[in-house]
This record gives sequence, structure tokens and C-alpha cells, in this order.
Amino acid sequence: MDATLRAVSLNSSIWGGIYNPIVPLIPKNECTGLLTAFDPDVLVDLTGGRQDRELQEKYEHRILQPDDLVSAQSRTGKKNLTLGINILPLLQHIYDEENIFLSPTSRVAIVSPDEAGVWSPFVSFVYGSFAHLPQADVDFPKAFLKALRAQTLVFDPTADLKKYEEIIPPIQVTGYDLQLLGGSASLSSHIIYCGDHLNWLDLVEFWNIRATGRTVAFVPVHNYQSCEHATRRVATAGHYPINPQIENDADLQKAPSISEQQFTEVCDWITGLGAGALSRRTWRPRFGISVEWYVGDIHVADTEAETGEEMSILEDSRMTPVKLIAPAMLGDQFVHRGDSQWSVEIQMRGGWQNDDFIFSFPREPEVEKVVSRSFLGSSRECRLGRNGVVISLDHPKSHLYLSPVRTKDVFGALFKQVGLETEPSLPGKYMEQIIRKMGSLQFDCRLFKLRGVRDVINRLSNGSVLTKGNMYDIVMSTVPDKYGQNWRPELYEHMVVRTGQKGKLEFGPIFDELLAKRVVRPGLTLTCQNCFASDWYHVSEFTEEYVCRFCFSSQRVNFGSKHEWQFRADGLFQIENSALGSIAGIAALWRLEEVQGMSDGRYLPSVNLRESDGAREYEIDYAYLIVNTFTTAYNLVLGQAKNFIDFTEEETKKMAELAQKFANEPYLVFSTLKDAFSDSEKALLKALVDGGCKVVALTRLEIDPYYLYDRFEHAPNRYANSLEDLSQKTLYLNLDLH
Repeated sequence: MDATLRAVSLNSSIWGGIYNPIVPLIPKNECTGLLTAFDPDVLVDLTGGRQDRELQEKYEHRILQPDDLVSAQSRTGKKNLTLGINILPLLQHIYDEENIFLSPTSRVAIVSPDEAGVWSPFVSFVYGSFAHLPQADVDFPKAFLKALRAQTLVFDPTADLKKYEEIIPPIQVTGYDLQLLGGSASLSSHIIYCGDHLNWLDLVEFWNIRATGRTVAFVPVHNYQSCEHATRRVATAGHYPINPQIENDADLQKAPSISEQQFTEVCDWITGLGAGALSRRTWRPRFGISVEWYVGDIHVADTEAETGEEMSILEDSRMTPVKLIAPAMLGDQFVHRGDSQWSVEIQMRGGWQNDDFIFSFPREPEVEKVVSRSFLGSSRECRLGRNGVVISLDHPKSHLYLSPVRTKDVFGALFKQVGLETEPSLPGKYMEQIIRKMGSLQFDCRLFKLRGVRDVINRLSNGSVLTKGNMYDIVMSTVPDKYGQNWRPELYEHMVVRTGQKGKLEFGPIFDELLAKRVVRPGLTLTCQNCFASDWYHVSEFTEEYVCRFCFSSQRVNFGSKHEWQFRADGLFQIENSALGSIAGIAALWRLEEVQGMSDGRYLPSVNLRESDGAREYEIDYAYLIVNTFTTAYNLVLGQAKNFIDFTEEETKKMAELAQKFANEPYLVFSTLKDAFSDSEKALLKALVDGGCKVVALTRLEIDPYYLYDRFEHAPNRYANSLEDLSQKTLYLNLDLH
């Protein structure tokens, strides 16, 4: 209790202290849950050094000891509290902005715990306290009373507690000028907490629920009838419309130490007050848990004082600086280095057409190292927080100079974290260069969604020469083969493959785009009149004359003969088997890029993965990373893409083995350009699902359409706005898994 009361006093003395949790070391899952949910910038160790090694290692650069909390100010030499921003500049700011013209007294008051007896901890937890601060040269109670024209009240538990509800206590003042964002979950925004005022666990849980940003009234079960005013206040404030169909009501929350009978007695009394429909919760809120299909028990609201919109321009691997925001109340007397600390959170968006760089980062330790080293090297300290990059400052800085992070470095960090080294594969190099040649994955690679185009590229990559008529017959063919038919109007006729295209898709825009993107190149087959050798010549190799590449004689091109222009593959498309299967991988990536929606998606072309000791090797056709738009939560995809050959048991087993290495288990995407998986493939993929793997099973029928609305007409619902949606629907349609 002594250590906890020190925490209460520290939080009563710093800006934002009301929103700081008090974290018990045991049980460990609760400790971990609180730290995960609150995402603290700094941890103050009040355990006497009893935290475990895992906690020390994870937060080693963020843990402060009691001796670190007080230091001599650089300007005056006086010892002062240097945790965060103490309330002295806050008090001065409030006095200057609001109180200087007010009457001699205000609603602000300190409720003294000194004469409260056994109620002393309750008073400290509910109203705040300066009684347990470390020794310093500043009298915080005196400064508080003077600046805010406050009064001191003695707590009397036998009296009506209404008068204590009408004041603004120190703990409320610490939330001055802070906005709350988010925080919704299954617990209401307003809580009537029924607990034992003598029980340490009840007090700590009450504190932590309030620290999430909720409005909470502590109703002591041994004195609940004196809390009628507080109960009515919270119940009334908690009744409001969420939307036209749903209304919010306050919750009655049972504390851990009280019995069901005690809780029921208090709840029945509250119901008798006519305070409205209040739900009763007898289970404790679980912090930091993430359960599939469940919104969560309780989420922590983010706090912010001020926001700004800064534009940074990326050019030649450099970015222009952005302006940093400093706390408004820090005047000249409070800006000396080390006297205060605060955090600036940076969220970035953009670069959607530049996949070389990434601006939203998955929250993982190895990625954090990459960001710290490459991105914010000029800051004192940076980390990945719940919503973005957090930098810690101890003096105002006008600008931050940015260095963009390369996408491949982030993927490399994710693999390194699970003991894997990455090495680009030859197909991966081809895939990357083809996407670059086309322009961008999302807008310029739609051409590869057409089965007939893929067929043309495959034939040309294996040495064939085709005329425009040949290509028309291939692309527009409706004659089925054993894998399906090339042209299917329901899949393609509404697709746009070329800027300015009008109406339904026909062969003309397809052929124009093949030429414009230099997938194919035109020429003629010419026969030498000297050596009689025939060969194909690109248009750049002749005008009215050409030079025979066999006998080197110069001669006129016989334009009078009935030659039809003939086409070969250009550039990387000349590499056999559609650039070693790269086109199949690009087509699958396009589908993921379209589904990821309101997130930042980045891809990594095919790589070889090797365990650090060289014991095992893996090959993936691509990886895809989706980072949530508003947080650092993410999903990783590991993909295998096939043309028309089947997946093997060895391939699926190795992918499952690879997925198990990650704490945040990736989605495994298996894509085929066939209309359906074979029976053996279905059995292998079902085995992965049964083993707990998160599988997406894509066929040509999901890869080729622009939208999946018609494809999912008979699925449980027709929309696929996430990887989870895509997984469920493809398993339903392609593997008959319900």
C-alpha cells in the first residue's frame, strides 16, 4: 500500500497523471495486460527492484528508479520532480489563462487524507494526494492552493459525500487540456464501481479503470448510501445515444474483494433510486487481451494535448523536415533541458505509389531497431507505440529531420526476429523488375489478371512468335481446355486496363496496353536474298533496308510481300515460363493489394529464407504486409503462387512450419491460376486449416475479377474488406469449409 500511495502522489503531481495506470507485478498476466493496454512511455519502479528479468529486458530503456524522479533544475539548482511534466507549469498556465480574474475562491479543493483514518487510502485514490511525494524543494500543496485559489477539505465519511462530488480535486486537474480519443469496448464509458474502500486490490482496479478515460464513481459497500449524488451523476451522464438504434448506459461493476451478496445489495439500492437501466458486471475487466470475434473488455483511450498536420515530401530517398509541437504551458522558465519530459507521436501516410519505402510500421522489437536507426536518428529516443512512432523529448525542438525506411529492411527485421535470414531469389528479382517496368502493382498490373494475356506471355516467353490475330484468338477464346477457358465476360468485361478506356473491355485496349507497356514488341520475319536465311527482326533493326544477321549483307525490306506484323516478348517477358512464374505471383499480390483497403500495404517479392544456423531453408513466392491505418497493428502474409501445377505436401508442410515461428501468426495464401484446386490440394489445405493455420485459398475465380462481389454472392456475406474475410470466403467456396 505504501508503494501504491507513492504512485498516487506522483500521478497527482504530473500532467496527465489521472490517465496513468498503477501496475502490480503479480499476477503476471495482469501485469502484461496492463502494460500492453496502456503502452507507457516510462515505467517508474516502486517495487524495490523486484520486477522480473523479462520485464527489465523489454522496458530497460524506459524504467526509472525512485532516485531518478527528483533532480536539480539547471537554472535554479532547486530539486524538483522531473517525471514527465510536473504540475507547476500547468498551474501557472491555468492561473494566467483563467484564474487571474476570478473570485478569491474556486471549486478546486484538496481533500486531505491526514485525518481520514482508515479512509485515508480511499481519499488518496479517489481525489488524489500530495502526501507521499519524494523529498524536493517545491511545496506542491502550497503551489496548488495558491495558483488555483483552492481550499482544503477534511474528509468525513459519515457525512453526505455530495460536497466532495462538487469539487475539482488534484487528480482531475492533472487531466487539464488533454483530449481523449477512442477507448470503447464492452465496458461502458461510465462506471459505478462497487468495492471495499479498505481493500488494496479494489482501489488499484478502480484507479486503472478510471485511467482508461472512463468516468468512474467508487461506491464503498460499507457506506454506499452516502454516495447517492455520485451514483446519480454517473448514471445520468452515462445515458446517451450511441446511434439512432443504440443507447449507452452506465455499468455497475463488482470489485474483486466483495461478495455477490454485497454487490447485489448495492445494485438493488441503486435500482431503487430510479437511475435508469444499468447493466451489472460481476467479472473483472481484462486489460490488453485480443480475442478473435470479441471487441475486448476494456480499451484505453489515447490522450493528446495538441495535434498538427505537417506535409513532408519524399524525393530522391530524402524527406523534408516536419515541425514538432511542444506543450503549450511550457514557458521560458520551464524549457531547460532535462527539467521536463514529453512524447510526440508521429503518424504518417502516403507513398502509395512508391513501394520501396514504408511509412507505417508493425510494432515489433526488430522493426523498432530499424526505425530508430534509420528513421529518427536525430531524436533522443524513439520507439513504436500503439498508434505510430513515439519520440521522447526533454527540451523543445523546432523540426524533426526524417529519413525514410526501406520496405525490404522492415521485412528483413520481421524475419530476423524469428531467426531467419533473407536472400532475394531469381524469380523475386524478376517480379520486382516487372512491376517497376509496368509502373505500379495496383494500377498498372491489371493486365496480368486476364488469363488470355498470361497465356500469350507464357507462349512468347518460351520462344514463340505471334501475330495480332494470333493474340486475339488466344485472349478472346471461349473454347475451354482442362483448366477452363480464357475469355469469360463475367470476369473481364467491366475491367479497365488502359487510361481513357470506354465501355466494356475488348481486345483493342488490351493489345494497346501490351504494346504501351512493352510486354510485346513488333517486328517481321525476313528472308535474306543472299544467304536465304530467315529470322525475326524488331522494327528498330530496319527502315527501308536491313542487315542480315547471318551474312551481314544489306538489302531492301520487301514491303510488297503480304507480311503481317509479328510479335515477340520484350525485356523480362522473354524469360522462360513467364519469368519463372513471376506473373502468377504478381496476380496474387494484386488481389491482396485491392483487399487491404484502409491500411498501408507493402510487398516483398520472392525470397529464400534460411535459419541462422543453416539447418532449414524455405522459399516463399512473396510476402505482403498490411499495417492498420490508425495503429501499429499488422498482418503478415506469406504466399505461394502456382500456374497450373499442384501444390505438394512438402510445400504445405514447410509453409505451416514457417508460420509457427511467428508470435503474430501470418496468413498463408495459396493461389492457383486454375479455376479450382484439385482434390489432393484441397486435402492438403484442409489439413493446414485443421492444424490451426490461417489460410487463404485463391483460385483464378478470385484472382481475375476486379471486384469479388459477384464471386461471393453465395458466401455468408458478399464483402471482403480484410484478410479474415477473404480467408473465410475462399475456404467456404474453394475448400467447402463452413
